[in-house]
Amino acid sequence: MTPEVEDFTEALQPIAAEVGVDAARALVTHFGGTRLYVPKIWRDSLDLNVIGVDAAKDLCRLFGPEKIDIPKVAYSAASLQRLTLRLRGKGLSNAEIARAVGLSWRTVTRYTHRAPLPAKRQRATDPRQIDIEDLIRQAG
Repeated sequence: MTPEVEDFTEALQPIAAEVGVDAARALVTHFGGTRLYVPKIWRDSLDLNVIGVDAAKDLCRLFGPEKIDIPKVAYSAASLQRLTLRLRGKGLSNAEIARAVGLSWRTVTRYTHRAPLPAKRQRATDPRQIDIEDLIRQAG
């Protein structure tokens, strides 16, 4: 599961677009909820290197010197809903989506409760079983 740039919060979209979605997610994982100073010149002693040396170098080159507020979550609620619906369209179950996106099963179910499963994931019908609509028509 790879999120797209527009799935991130507005604060992270420029970083995801320029440095990469993996770097944006790593920033939230390691620095979420903080204000991060990004220097203009990269050094090997920077805490920022936990996101990857190449990503840290790119971040310094593109965004330094600047203080960046890193949100506690990478995705907005609307983005999470779009992402879960996109994953549902690919045939993933609610449990698989919950693990991939980092939401609870209940939240994924709430987001996808009206989204049909792709045809390959729908339950097969038993030809011996009568359709409820046929039964109602026969009774009436």
